[in-house]
Amino acid sequence: MLKGHDIVVALKYGTTACLTLDGLVDPALNTGKPVASRWYANELSLSQSEVVKSTARLLKSRLVAKTSRELRFGRVQSPYQLITRNMTEFLRHGLRYCFPPEKKGVVRGMPTGWSCPLLTSDMVPPDIPIVWEIGHGRVSGEGIIPLYAGLPVAAERDDMLYQLLSLIEVLRDGKPRELAIANRLLEDLMEKINHAQIESRA
Repeated sequence: MLKGHDIVVALKYGTTACLTLDGLVDPALNTGKPVASRWYANELSLSQSEVVKSTARLLKSRLVAKTSRELRFGRVQSPYQLITRNMTEFLRHGLRYCFPPEKKGVVRGMPTGWSCPLLTSDMVPPDIPIVWEIGHGRVSGEGIIPLYAGLPVAAERDDMLYQLLSLIEVLRDGKPRELAIANRLLEDLMEKINHAQIESRA
């Protein structure tokens, strides 16, 4: 049975492929070896054991696969790659049933859904923003409970992950027109990840 943070771990494996060594200051990424689970744990505000167990469930669910080819110079090497086709299908058709949205009234936090400033579309953000609650949040809005508690911190550390996780909130709770637009944006982001995963390996 998948857990909420499993989805975020899988997406992080995908967005890692979009990173390059150029300009990164974390020495843990510049070893020539796949990034260790402890790095993912820190990035996602999870324990290392949670990342390991999550990865096992994702492999069994065929949402990620183990990386098999050598790293191309200049790329950050993820030990696993996101199976973008399978994940896209799951997010479109299964997410809202496995992880239905839960609201929690007015809170201060980080904008998500169509309120995410990184999403560009024809959708007009709601007058009252949708937010994930976070202690240092500067935006007041309607709170939506994220897939797991550390998700807002993970989103702050990775712009592409932030976009994907914001789209997830639309896919969990959106109306038909919103879903159609969100699905197009999701497809674009998944295509970027797929291309990066192919290009990062010889």
